[in-house]
Amino acid sequence: MIPLRVGFSLTTPWCPTQQGLHLDGLIAWAMTQEAEHEKRPYTHEEILQDLPFERYVGEFGTVWKASLVLPTEILGSERRYLTSKTAGADLMQRSLAGQIEGRPINQVDTVRGVHKNDALWYTIQDAPRCEAYCVGDPDRIAGLLDYITHLGRRGRLDHGRVEHIELAEDPDALERWKLRNMPEPVEGYATVVARLSPPYWMGEGTTTVWRPIA
Repeated sequence: MIPLRVGFSLTTPWCPTQQGLHLDGLIAWAMTQEAEHEKRPYTHEEILQDLPFERYVGEFGTVWKASLVLPTEILGSERRYLTSKTAGADLMQRSLAGQIEGRPINQVDTVRGVHKNDALWYTIQDAPRCEAYCVGDPDRIAGLLDYITHLGRRGRLDHGRVEHIELAEDPDALERWKLRNMPEPVEGYATVVARLSPPYWMGEGTTTVWRPIA
């Protein structure tokens, strides 16, 4: 395990996540993509116990030594408007005709769930480069980075498209991996309710953590 810096060059503005994008969460997702590509059976629990990072064991919890993925500079930001509408009648017709796998859809709930209609504003940032720091296995991490094509939310809209990834040894990572949710107080960090390990989007397992102030 050695100190590493990961640099992401982006060609489209990215949509940052509300919980913060942690490198260990990104690599955990890449490991699921690798397993599916190789048609290997896996469980999320196995993957989360086998991330290619060194562990930090603190008084109030443990974390992987992998920082948040943060922009090195933000050239500007923009608000975008997004609408999502489910064509309920057409969806049921296609389901009953056998064009959609699974049990026939007899009712479509457009108020909640996966078919919910929605209208919202979201923010994108013009951030040509993002960086993260970690202490980990460079060979294993390099292979997993091949599965990363976008950073942040709404990759399906081509936000945060990754053009190039640079992985380099960097002694600063011995300290900078701490730019993440930490289990104990750190000077200059704010207290928030969040998770200490992937999946960071999940509400279950949240606790009081200390996060760097951007």
